[in-house]
Amino acid sequence: MYLELLATATATQQDLATAYTQTGRLAEVGQYFRALNIATTLFFEQVEPPAALSEVHAAFLNWQKLGQEALAEEIAAGEPVDNDTTRRYVEANQEFAQAMAAFVEAAQAA
Repeated sequence: MYLELLATATATQQDLATAYTQTGRLAEVGQYFRALNIATTLFFEQVEPPAALSEVHAAFLNWQKLGQEALAEEIAAGEPVDNDTTRRYVEANQEFAQAMAAFVEAAQAA
């Protein structure tokens, strides 16, 4: 069940990220994206993941929290920004993807 929740949250955010970057409506979509990101973080902070997914869970929450910071900065600036927060967010996204790939690899090997 945890993986299904994580997949749903990730897919929803991917769709919002596309809308955020392609619509030219940064402020409007960004506010909605940030609200959903905050709700997602609050929800997953209450979820106890299976032990095998603890690293994935931690990486996901870190990615979410850095996403909130990056979105807040972009919304305040009124345009996309390229700064340390954005770079940390991108790195956190990569760490989440790597944690998920490691989980899949371990599951396939078992």
